Amino acid sequence: MLRQLRNKETAKKILIGLAAVIIPAFVLWGAGSATRQRRGPSFAGTIFGKKVSFDEYGQSWRAVKNEALMKYDNFDEIYKELDLEGEAWIRMILLREAERYKIKASDEEVRQAIGSLPFFVRNNRFDMMLYEQGITNSLRVTPREFEEDIRGSIKIAKLANIVTEDIRASQEEILESYKEENEKIKIAYALLPVEDFSQDISVSEEDIESYYNANAETFRLPERVDVEFIEFKYGDYTGEIDIDEDELLYYYESRLEEFEHPETVRASHILFEDEKKAKNVLKKLKKRRRRRKDYFAETAEKYSKCPSKDRGGDLGYFERGKMAPEFEEAAFALETGEISEIIKTDFGYHIIMLEDKKEAYTDKFEDVKESIKEGLLAENAKNEAYDEAGLALSSIEEASDFEKTAGEYGKTIKRTGYFARGGVIEGIGWNPEMERVAFGLRPNEVGPLISQRGAASEANYIIRLAGRKKPEIPPLEDVKESIKTKVKQAKGLKITAEKMREKRETVMEEVSSGLSFEEAASEAGLESKNTDYITRMDYIKDIGPASNIKEVFDYKPGDISPVLKMPRAACLVTLLDYIPIEEEKFLEEKEAMGGNLTELKKRRFLSGWLDELKSRAGLRVNF
Repeated sequence: MLRQLRNKETAKKILIGLAAVIIPAFVLWGAGSATRQRRGPSFAGTIFGKKVSFDEYGQSWRAVKNEALMKYDNFDEIYKELDLEGEAWIRMILLREAERYKIKASDEEVRQAIGSLPFFVRNNRFDMMLYEQGITNSLRVTPREFEEDIRGSIKIAKLANIVTEDIRASQEEILESYKEENEKIKIAYALLPVEDFSQDISVSEEDIESYYNANAETFRLPERVDVEFIEFKYGDYTGEIDIDEDELLYYYESRLEEFEHPETVRASHILFEDEKKAKNVLKKLKKRRRRRKDYFAETAEKYSKCPSKDRGGDLGYFERGKMAPEFEEAAFALETGEISEIIKTDFGYHIIMLEDKKEAYTDKFEDVKESIKEGLLAENAKNEAYDEAGLALSSIEEASDFEKTAGEYGKTIKRTGYFARGGVIEGIGWNPEMERVAFGLRPNEVGPLISQRGAASEANYIIRLAGRKKPEIPPLEDVKESIKTKVKQAKGLKITAEKMREKRETVMEEVSSGLSFEEAASEAGLESKNTDYITRMDYIKDIGPASNIKEVFDYKPGDISPVLKMPRAACLVTLLDYIPIEEEKFLEEKEAMGGNLTELKKRRFLSGWLDELKSRAGLRVNF
């Protein structure tokens, strides 16, 4: 169907770019949260009251897996963290919704989408051989299957565009957001720490019980499981492996491309939006003979529209294929220290200076021999651990074989203790795959192998569910000490605030008599501290996020706040100086900020929209 791609230039980026990230942006829920059944299902599940066959589910899983493969270089390490099972279901739900909207994706859109994917581009052109080999050997799909998966992703992207097309950031929102980032104030503040008054505070049993009864829900514990596990750590297997020189040399020679380093250059550039301005600056640079490199950096800092301006325009080292073709061709043609003519790209007008050039080279065997050995040892040890863990699991036919198998393989059965979803597992660490499997097991049931390959850990695990606890509010005795601390803190803050109100009266009187805030605070027995200029997004030592004192941004210089309660102190704040936003700069950045804010609003809307769609879909998983 897509043979015409052979004669097409690489297309511009289109909807597929959004499609590749649209599913994670929707805030996926794990399929583990769906209702599960366990007896010989003939279909994968239901959405919108209709059955989903295992074939349809498998196609959707394949599509999200291949999108992830193309998106993540370290897919093998992180794929279990991606919840492909959940993404497969959400993809089907979104495609069903796209059908309801009668959304289509033409063959031409599919061609353009595939043509824009960098994996199939060689020498700046779509390469049909690279495409066919890539999807067949790497993605393990036929061209027809891949094209239909891409068609589905385009439909999802179109659906997202349709449901968010009317969402825009208002002028007021843009202005407020810009002020939040750019409006600045300088303040002085004085603190009265809670700890100065909390030492002698007593907390009665009645106080504790009253707090518990009023705030019981805040102590509710989520569902938790307790797991027994047999660990096959690959580090335990490295001593059993011997790798000789011939094997190292064979690896080196058969994978020589891994040790080849292409020609690279280090360049700096100055990016202009206006060609006339670029030409004027170039004339000055060409005339410069002394300190040319320093002068170029200073000029970049002054004029460049690229973020690299903060580094004097330095882009670091890069190889061919990493930059815009016109830019790359010019950079590689320069001699060290030479400055280019004006180079036009889609980004604007560039002046390039070549800082350094490194010729292509290949690592010598002797220089990389040890690193090859370390890699092979680690990989072989992983394989040994995985194979032995698989054999051990196959010998467990029923739960009672768990202890016997551990003994036969010289392993000690360990226990995690109760843990909830989303946290660190005692004795294991962060392992989302173990978490996912454990919460799907029945008491005393042995789960599938938790492979270090999938979980990105250093071991394989065979697990058995030892216990499960439903969500519950713990008894008072279990949280008594925590409540005591909270009540004491609350009482201390109340007393501290009252003391600070008394001191504020003194401060106000002294200020009205002509003293500065610092002098008045000292008269009241307080120490005054000044900040540098801050925005609403900054963090203030002793106070915390500047949002804790957001009302101060509306003060006039000299205004003094009422007593403000911080978590561990009572505070007085005065405004020393105020720097408003620069209207001209705001107008320059308004469009870009509006775009970013609109994108953020769309993502937030999509999250809520998906929650509603998820509810309507009524997902039910049968496996």
